[in-house]
Amino acid sequence: MLKAAVALLVGIIVFGFGLGTMRRGLGALTESAAVRWLKRLDGRPASAFTAGLAVTAAMQSSSASTILLVGLVGAGLLRFETAVPVVLGANVGSAITLFILGLPIERRFVPLLAISAFLMIIPRREVRAFGQALFGLLGALAGLAAIGAGARTLAHSTPELFTHLGHAAHPAEPLIAGVIVTAVIQSSTAAGAIAASWLEAGLAHLPAAVAFIIGANIGTCLDTVLAGVLSPRPGRWIAEWHVLLNVVGAVVFYPAIDLLASIVAPLPSALEQIAMAQLVFNALSAALFLPWTGTIARWIVAVDERLFPAD
Repeated sequence: MLKAAVALLVGIIVFGFGLGTMRRGLGALTESAAVRWLKRLDGRPASAFTAGLAVTAAMQSSSASTILLVGLVGAGLLRFETAVPVVLGANVGSAITLFILGLPIERRFVPLLAISAFLMIIPRREVRAFGQALFGLLGALAGLAAIGAGARTLAHSTPELFTHLGHAAHPAEPLIAGVIVTAVIQSSTAAGAIAASWLEAGLAHLPAAVAFIIGANIGTCLDTVLAGVLSPRPGRWIAEWHVLLNVVGAVVFYPAIDLLASIVAPLPSALEQIAMAQLVFNALSAALFLPWTGTIARWIVAVDERLFPAD
């Protein structure tokens, strides 16, 4: 128990250090061509949505893309109104990672770390700043990995609980379990793999596993919340939007969990069923919110400033 607590504490410290390093590197990019490209997304929610989807699918980590957004918005390099549809795209992109589960981002960690270290010694200011931002992002992801490692045993020590949840009369129980388990292990992809193995072992029926992965969407917001707490006010808006998106989406589509399970049931493997359920849920949530991104951004800013006027 003590070792797990120490691992959690170290993970939080490393996460905060990485986030601060990334923000400083991004701040140094203010005049660069990369920033000018980002600003072109202003007023183009469909393009911003596509960018979020592509980046998250390429990085195979919604944690990486949402933490990156917190850094960009917190550093003043990307307007919050522009970032709102990017978060929608990142949510959809995160579902793709279950389809390519064999290529985890950790396998590229060491090469990317070496690249970032090399870039940080290049004399050109923009290149050095990009290397610093990449180094900070990797540090934040390492912190998240330490947080998950310190608590992961909690998710595997109660198999009886999973048997009970898998045959619950109502999907609320497995949905809440998905929130808790994913908040602990900090990986919606890992949560999806757990749900798939749960199905394959006969410990659950498909609607319970679908409810579990919808709950995982909420649980994975914890890393963004942590990043938002450690960021200036605009970075916090990203965290608030990420939580709102996934909670409202779960509430809206909760009555359709059985229907979603029936849609994905014909797929041949449990992993494909869970991956498709997550993809369909995130895509429908994005379609629900995408036409209203500007209004949503203004509402979040107004509510945050009313609740936290002293910041």
